[in-house]
Amino acid sequence: MTTTGRTVGTPHPWPGTSADPHAAEAAVLRLLRLKGRVGTIIVGTVLGSADAAHHILSSCVADGLRVPLGDAYCLTAQGLERAGQVIADERGRLSSARWPGRKDRFDALDREFKQLVADSQEQIDRAAAAAAPLASLHVGLTELIAELAEDTPRLASYRARFAAALAGVEGGDAAWLAHPLRDSHHTVWFELHQEILDLAGERRSS
Repeated sequence: MTTTGRTVGTPHPWPGTSADPHAAEAAVLRLLRLKGRVGTIIVGTVLGSADAAHHILSSCVADGLRVPLGDAYCLTAQGLERAGQVIADERGRLSSARWPGRKDRFDALDREFKQLVADSQEQIDRAAAAAAPLASLHVGLTELIAELAEDTPRLASYRARFAAALAGVEGGDAAWLAHPLRDSHHTVWFELHQEILDLAGERRSS
């Protein structure tokens, strides 16, 4: 499925969003905050429903949280402020006992993933070179996402997005590893990394 500027896989709704309009709004605010601008199709893919996407986007336009930009949407200043409040509220619900260890585990996986991408660039068949180590990395990544979702349920959707990207790489398409205009593994990784930094109240290092 092709969206504005991105190619995505199958729907992967954030837990609880279809039944909870407030959770759906929070999820879409974060999505827009991370991506800058998105089309209706990718919002529907993430929420698991095109109808939900149209409803949430329309209501938030009416509330002044986002504005149409061509065939996509971007946040207004008010929307950016609301998106910041979403992450602040989620930060307040983090487990102080478990969070530091979880972040350390992600940092270790981050180093492993970056090395994997760098190594694959030296190979003629990048997909074939990356498939096995990427699948191995996914074992720890999937476990970590499940634990992160205990405090922040919407992060559970990253499992399906990563799985779709891995399937693309295993299918022989190297673009699913790091193409910037797809919901590639690198694209999704960048967004999850930013989520973790925002939850920790940290800035991305240069």
